[in-house]
Amino acid sequence: MKNYRKLLSLLIVAALTAVVAYWLRPNDTKRIKKRFHQACTIVSKSSAENPAVSAFKMFDFGSLCADSVTFNIQGAPLRGSMSNEVLISELARYRAMCEQISITPMDIAVNIETPNHAAAECVVKVKLTGANFEFDEIRHFITRLQKIDKSWKITGIADDQVLVK
Repeated sequence: MKNYRKLLSLLIVAALTAVVAYWLRPNDTKRIKKRFHQACTIVSKSSAENPAVSAFKMFDFGSLCADSVTFNIQGAPLRGSMSNEVLISELARYRAMCEQISITPMDIAVNIETPNHAAAECVVKVKLTGANFEFDEIRHFITRLQKIDKSWKITGIADDQVLVK
């Protein structure tokens, strides 16, 4: 009788572990949201950021993006389609012009369109501070992603036309 209780206890623990593992496992929606949070963290910049840290961030940002990324954002200096290398170079240049950059994700809704393509509607609070300017807005974007080598990569970012003035 004692062995049956141990066996039953072991089976219950194994079943609960399997249920919790299944419930907590990362799915594509969670991976895309995490990818977007990573991108916001990488692009953000503190006023005391070291140039070496900036270089590492740009390298990390390149790993989040596909070989070619398309930008269609009103008022942004980055427009059109560009290679990953050009994107990193341009992003580093524009980050250097800012003393501080804060990009805070407020909401992300993910739509998996096909097993390898997704779109994420993202609401972010953006604050840029430079020597002669300050920009503080809440923006709504559509981010396009593609699964490349089992990892979701950003392929495009555009304004959501509903909220554009």
